Amino acid sequence: MNGFSEGLAVVHDGKSAVYGHIDTKEKLAVPTRFGAASSFKEGLASAGPSSTEQGVIDKKGNYVIEPKYYEIRAFTAASRRCFRGTTRRTRSD
Repeated sequence: MNGFSEGLAVVHDGKSAVYGHIDTKEKLAVPTRFGAASSFKEGLASAGPSSTEQGVIDKKGNYVIEPKYYEIRAFTAASRRCFRGTTRRTRSD
């Protein structure tokens, strides 16, 4: 389990090999349904069915960017840097 960020921490369900997020009281806040997930920053985290199929979720586990990117690196709520295959794309809202 990673450290807490914005009151949530990434948690791994070893039995079904999926990730989600728990709050500081160890209550499941984002369901364990992702093959990969990162810590939250500015209310968003990268997550997806696998480590090579990533999207961006909010603190309820809803996708704000669908999981179609090979990699999502550090981002803010205003700008997200997404990589699809070998093509780099930056999305700004």
